[in-house]
Amino acid sequence: VAATFKRTGSLIDTIEALRGKGRSLELLDLVPPGPMDEFIADNEVLDPTSPDAMFEGFTERGLKKSWHLGRNWMKHHRPFRRKPS
Repeated sequence: VAATFKRTGSLIDTIEALRGKGRSLELLDLVPPGPMDEFIADNEVLDPTSPDAMFEGFTERGLKKSWHLGRNWMKHHRPFRRKPS
C-alpha cells in the first residue's frame, strides 16, 4: 500500500490500483443532511461525552432532557403541517 501510494501520490488512485476481487472500497452516494440530521447534531442527542457514555441509557445522556426541544422543533418544521388560516 505504501509503495503504491508513494508511486501514485493519491489515496484514490492507490485504492483503485489495489482494487481486486473480494473485499473492496466503494464510493458512497452522499446525501446532504436533512433538518432532522441537523437537529440531532446541533443538540448532541446521540453524541456521548466519553466512550463509556455510549453504553449509558438515552435518558442519562440527554434524550429525555432534549425531548421537549425535539417535539417543539418538529411541530414547526414538519412539511405536512397545516397552514395557518
